[in-house]
Amino acid sequence: MPQMIDCPDIGVGDRLTVKVGAFDIPQAKTRVFSDRVAFETHSGTHIDALSHWSKNSRMYGGLDPNEIYAEAGMKHLGLDEAPPMLTRGVLIDAAAYKGTEILLGGIVLQPEDLRGALKSQGVSLDAGDVVLVRTGWARHWDDPKKYMAECPGLSRRSAQWIADQHCVAIGADQWMVDAMPPERAEDRRACHEVCLVERGLHIIENLNLEELARDKVYQFLLVALAPPLKGGTGFPAQVLAVT
Repeated sequence: MPQMIDCPDIGVGDRLTVKVGAFDIPQAKTRVFSDRVAFETHSGTHIDALSHWSKNSRMYGGLDPNEIYAEAGMKHLGLDEAPPMLTRGVLIDAAAYKGTEILLGGIVLQPEDLRGALKSQGVSLDAGDVVLVRTGWARHWDDPKKYMAECPGLSRRSAQWIADQHCVAIGADQWMVDAMPPERAEDRRACHEVCLVERGLHIIENLNLEELARDKVYQFLLVALAPPLKGGTGFPAQVLAVT
């Protein structure tokens, strides 16, 4: 059965505006309505394109961000270059492995935590997988101040370890895959650096993994689709787990 695992609305603090226009066709006695929408694309459940991040004046593939940046859209690595995700999804229930419903903000998950959780679930990672890490933080979704103030997350080594398994993306049930506050000041966005700059893994943020965890569903067909926004650095996505 397909199960939506994205958040129920665009996002926390998204500054969403919608304007509805009305257009009359007098000869047909018809009135037509159409929308114009403006919002921050990195809100709600969304996919980060590889163009979202740079480090030390380099982007994925060694590209110079000054050469590919343009206000009308990034010249390379945009969301239009990201393939649709139709592959095996693996849930790592890190909160359950740690014996809690919600990990505390600032908790940093190391590779040994991920391996331990996978072993307890009887699951292993394969090439092509999308790894979804449950921390329980999504339970704070309706409290924006709490949700955005901090969060648990992965260490640099954890992101590297997942990349070493030849996975294609990392997702999490909070607003970034990194821990906040970070393990070290210089690792403030270490997972973003590893995934988007060094190893070419996409990131999916603000997932709702509670039902999968409740039902102990650790493997499923994952479908994650975002529009191929030319030059876009990210966009909200509908994400399904098919069991």
